[in-house]
Amino acid sequence: MSRSLLSLQSLSAIAMRCASTAGSPMVRTPVPLFGIDGRYVSAIWSAASKQKKLDAVDNELKQLLTLTQKDVRFKDLLFNPLIKVCVH
Repeated sequence: MSRSLLSLQSLSAIAMRCASTAGSPMVRTPVPLFGIDGRYVSAIWSAASKQKKLDAVDNELKQLLTLTQKDVRFKDLLFNPLIKVCVH
């Protein structure tokens, strides 16, 4: 598995741990965000903030952005829900 996918998994794990603590309040983002993408960003921000890993998450998101810029097929996989994943 590539390093970028591992980073994405660790980012996902942070978000899942945050979601599992439903009783704790969300940490607000410095700038109000709206829409579906805003909800995802807010959840990631809150989870990373609670675990004091904002810098690590920032670096991982930058790596993900770089990977989507370099690998068109990976970008298509992320942004096109009609593409089927083929694992051999």
